[in-house]
Amino acid sequence: MSLIRACGTALSAGDRRSGTAAIRNALGGMIGSGARIELRTRQVHVVGELALISNDATVSGVRPDGDPVISSSTEVARRGRDGSWRYVLDDPYFSL
Repeated sequence: MSLIRACGTALSAGDRRSGTAAIRNALGGMIGSGARIELRTRQVHVVGELALISNDATVSGVRPDGDPVISSSTEVARRGRDGSWRYVLDDPYFSL
């Protein structure tokens, strides 16, 4: 959750969650299950303190049959005062 800004928004299948508490609540089951997320960066465009990121994602450990969930994602991140990047918008099923 440290990758998400306090004002961040996560989108998934028409559901919109804003703020770290709401996002943590929405992802709690997946996080608690021990699921693993592997990201392979497709594209990154940086302009000043903003970055548009596209990843190929593989999520394992969430389906009963053991098959991974594969998607392309899009995120917008903002560089903080400490120099670290945190997501402002995260859509795990939107591809650029």
